[in-house]
This record gives sequence, C-alpha cells and structure tokens, in this order.
Amino acid sequence: MELLRESPQAGAPLRAGERTRLAGSAWDDRGRPLTGKALTWFAGRKRLGTGARLNVALPGAARRLRLVARDGAGREGVATLPLRVAAARLRIVDLDVPIRVAKNARTVTVSIRASARATLTAAGRRFRVGTKTAKLVIPLPSRPAVGVVKIPFRLSATDPTVQGTVRGTFSVVRT
Repeated sequence: MELLRESPQAGAPLRAGERTRLAGSAWDDRGRPLTGKALTWFAGRKRLGTGARLNVALPGAARRLRLVARDGAGREGVATLPLRVAAARLRIVDLDVPIRVAKNARTVTVSIRASARATLTAAGRRFRVGTKTAKLVIPLPSRPAVGVVKIPFRLSATDPTVQGTVRGTFSVVRT
C-alpha cells in the first residue's frame, strides 16, 4: 500500500477554527486508488472525516495530522504531518447597540455574538457570550442625565482554543 499526502504542505500557516482543505490519496498493492471511507483523517486523536478531499476546521490543540488508509483486506497505511496550529483570535461577530435611550432609562439592551465562548465585563457585571446571539441587559450609569453615555467593556475568551481580549466602549445617547 502506498500513501501520498497532498495538502496541507509542511510548515503551511494554519489557524484553529478556520477552514482548511485537506487532500490525500492512497493505492492498494494492485495499484487501485483507495477512496471514500477507506481514507480517514485525524487531527491528534480527533477524527475529522473521510475521503480523499476534506474541508475542515482544525482544532487548536492539534499537533499532528494523520491520514489513515485501509484497503479491502484490512491492511493500513498512515501518512502523518506535524502541525503548528495557531490559536484562533477572539472577535465580535455581531453587535447591536441602540443609538438612543429614554432620558430616564436605567438599562440598555445589547445584542452580541462572539466568535467563541467568552465573558463580557461591562458596568461592573459579567455576562456569558457565545457563538449564538445573546441579549444582555446592561445597567446605565446615572450620569450624564442627558447626552452621550459611555460604557467601557472587555470581552475575554473562555474557550481554551481561542486567545485574545476585545476592549471597547458602548455609547448611547440619553434624550
């Protein structure tokens, strides 16, 4: 059995969570190509899928990519590739903050979606944020009574395969 790994190339820059195209091929001892479920891809111990071509998001903890080929007689061949997968960066995917709130408003409702599990800290409170849109009710400071109200925030990743912190300010106008 002969095994050939086509993609990714050794040393190619990879980032966790981003789609990566995997391509490989193998032949049995009669020179016939192995296809479909005869080819199985792994990143570390995690099974990624089967087939000669696969488009997947690699896990951040992956250190080795394996393509395992099994022929009809049950014989296996393995091709491996050491990986350096950089952790994905935390980012805000979707954010909706109202432009105005009433003069007597004590809270503002913010909709937010992040690229991974994270914790949002704003106005002295902590909120869980994930990859699905969350509606957060954030308390507003009492001053200014009218005008632009600024609420600093910090979004910190809680997913171990993601790194980074996003800092910013929510601004609303009290009218």
